[in-house]
Amino acid sequence: MSSEPTSTTEEPHSTSEPTPPKTLKEYALRDPSAAICCVARLTVIVFTLSTVIPIFVSVITSYKVALQASLIVFSTRLAERRRRQQVSFFSRQFLTFMFAEDSGHYLFYCGFYYQYYPTPFILIPLVIYAVIQSSKYLYNAREFLSLGIQSFVIATYQKVAASQDSLYRFVAASEIFLMIIVFLNTTLFGGGLLAPFFHYFFLKWRYSSSRNKYVKLVFYELRMTAQMLTQRPSCPVFIRNITTRIIDSLSYLAPTEQPQTTQQ
Repeated sequence: MSSEPTSTTEEPHSTSEPTPPKTLKEYALRDPSAAICCVARLTVIVFTLSTVIPIFVSVITSYKVALQASLIVFSTRLAERRRRQQVSFFSRQFLTFMFAEDSGHYLFYCGFYYQYYPTPFILIPLVIYAVIQSSKYLYNAREFLSLGIQSFVIATYQKVAASQDSLYRFVAASEIFLMIIVFLNTTLFGGGLLAPFFHYFFLKWRYSSSRNKYVKLVFYELRMTAQMLTQRPSCPVFIRNITTRIIDSLSYLAPTEQPQTTQQ
């Protein structure tokens, strides 16, 4: 009986690992989409600052450029997630997929508020996400940066990483309180009539997100804080009644929890 000869030697190319990048360009070309997102996020940061201190261009232009850069980021991330989960673009499942994805939420967010009156508060969630993700990318690429920039990147990354949970909570709080700003802008200054309705649905998507717990967590903390303050004897009765009605109304409007089924 004959058997196939087995070789104990391995060919070099079968176990060889990719050559480590030697320059920032080579590092970026390893993952072009991540590099594009990093550049877009840095653009968001620069032009968000420009809406507060308009050095380069006008506030309106800075606002729109920041949203355009954010659209690039979230559309790229959504496309990556779609390919990873093998969701067909021309299918009913794709729409469900978009409403379930955090990137899909913010894709709608940027698209809707692009035509809205320039409000720097709208850019707060976008710029915080940009700082968190760009600092992580630049930290991983720090060896290809100059010493001065490298020190700044390391210090920024360490501060962001240490306070990341607080930053995500702040993003969630800004998403929630933006509803109040949008409502006041609509009722007092004649802002877009559709804005409060859109932001309500946006908050429903964020509240129901399976990957982002912070909106639900901040809502719960705000509710507990309000109830604790109104239960004090010094709190006027009419304020307690108004607060209770607001909490009951928000609880009624909140998405219902879907029971989780276990697959066997």
